[in-house]
Amino acid sequence: MNSGTNLQFETLNAASGITISDHDPFFRKAVCRYDLSEAGVRISGNTTPGFWSASVFDAQGRVVYSLNDRTAIKQKLELIIVNPVQMADIRQIQPEEVETSILVETTNSRGYIVLRALVRDESLENQAKQFLDSASCTAYQTR
Repeated sequence: MNSGTNLQFETLNAASGITISDHDPFFRKAVCRYDLSEAGVRISGNTTPGFWSASVFDAQGRVVYSLNDRTAIKQKLELIIVNPVQMADIRQIQPEEVETSILVETTNSRGYIVLRALVRDESLENQAKQFLDSASCTAYQTR
């Protein structure tokens, strides 16, 4: 990955100028960069009948966590990424939203999330676009 805006999903395509090495033509992709030094990050998106996957990477491009529609809670994209101190706060406070979210703890402050939506034929193009457009990447404060 060579560019991007923090805490905002950007569609990966020729026009965006954002590239990653995954060139599978059957997937549409979006990426969001994050920095956990100030706050955690919450990733969410609308449900969709099509296959999707989300991968969390550290700044060096190593996979920290990966999930898809079949492993997510109720097939919904709800993910909270935090550092160990933020996770301790979550455990102490036990906010309501963590009941329906997958919590990912990482010691790497910086990283990025890549969302992929499967487009196995042209009829699924709009469905994939709507899913990627619905995805949000926002700061998550535990206090």
